Amino acid sequence: MTQRCHGAEGSKSQDLNEYLQIQSGGYPTLILCRVMGVRSGAYYDWCKRLAQVIDAEMLRLFRRIKALFKESRQSLRSRQMMKQLLKEGSKIGRFKVPRLTKKLGLVVRQRQAYKVTTHSKHNTQIVDNVSAGSLIYQHRMVRGRIT
Repeated sequence: MTQRCHGAEGSKSQDLNEYLQIQSGGYPTLILCRVMGVRSGAYYDWCKRLAQVIDAEMLRLFRRIKALFKESRQSLRSRQMMKQLLKEGSKIGRFKVPRLTKKLGLVVRQRQAYKVTTHSKHNTQIVDNVSAGSLIYQHRMVRGRIT
């Protein structure tokens, strides 16, 4: 099974160009390009470009890369992706994985670790709240300093 496509699957420029191509039957192409914010030269270059033929193996690889990326919650980098694909039996090199992830538009998002912002396990006694909302801590004096 082969599938023809222009450029990466689901890219924004591909979608715009396909939309312009569909609408160009009823409206002037130059006006459509201006409305959509696409340079007319870029649109005509896209029309002249030959479509890539993607074989079934490459299509399966694209889908598996997207699935692994989604399972990892957008945190799987190219080397870990390559190791996972090799475990599954795909023959893929180290430099091909980043090229394919870039082509698919996958960007790694680093997750933030949970940071504790308060220190609630301390030995200082907390005095009753006498003022309107602020806590007053009972401090002890050590060599002239309040600790």
